[in-house]
Amino acid sequence: MPKEVNVFAIPELTLYEKNSLKAVWAGEANAGEQRTAMNVIIDKLSMADFMAYQVGSFDQTAFLNGRSFVGKATRRILKLEQENTQ
Repeated sequence: MPKEVNVFAIPELTLYEKNSLKAVWAGEANAGEQRTAMNVIIDKLSMADFMAYQVGSFDQTAFLNGRSFVGKATRRILKLEQENTQ
């Protein structure tokens, strides 16, 4: 049986991750903080690589699909931007 995941839980963030998100929001982040903030948004908050199906719960599956969409769309945009600058 697959492990059940609380899709509504906000994952624990390190102090550096929290400060990186705050610096990006304030428009004061350096390159390392920007990269850290994007990794937090894509990997931890949106759970982009998590299997988007939870057996027996349509609402949780739909919620997880929404979170995953944000991360995957962000990755796609960043990849396009990177290709356009090369």
